[in-house]
Amino acid sequence: MSKKIKFLSIICASSLFSADNFVGLEYNYADKIVENVCGCSESKSFPTIKFGQTEENYRYYLSVSPITWDSATALISNLNLDYKQDLFGFAKAYIGASIGYSYIDGDFSGSAKGFNYGLNIGISKEITKDIAIDVGYKYINSDNLTANNGKNFFTLKDIHPITVSVNYKF
Repeated sequence: MSKKIKFLSIICASSLFSADNFVGLEYNYADKIVENVCGCSESKSFPTIKFGQTEENYRYYLSVSPITWDSATALISNLNLDYKQDLFGFAKAYIGASIGYSYIDGDFSGSAKGFNYGLNIGISKEITKDIAIDVGYKYINSDNLTANNGKNFFTLKDIHPITVSVNYKF
């Protein structure tokens, strides 16, 4: 049994040193996050912090997105896996999936939490050896988490943000 554990430890450690670590800051712009009782919706922008590892044809990372609006706070955290493919030598196209946890807390309606999943698609362009810029689209589906104050609803059911991010490899 201990030989298997040592072998797995060596494999895990070698993968940590063969991949490049990265940290990223992402800007998201999404429609229909905030709704009022008439069904009208408002757009919302929010940041995402990413930390993970990237290799030639894939990357895996943790992403955390805090969202605030009118005494409500939400947090979307995901584990992401993206497959990258060369795009005519100019950039890399990526497609991926995410799973995670969403939480919303409001002064007016208590809190809710639940599972989420999503899809990622976009283009990543290396500007320097250590810096890349991504432009993409995400689909995030949460368990219909909602907070309200009687006038407005803050919902995390289906989110469709357009994203721009800067990633730094180290």
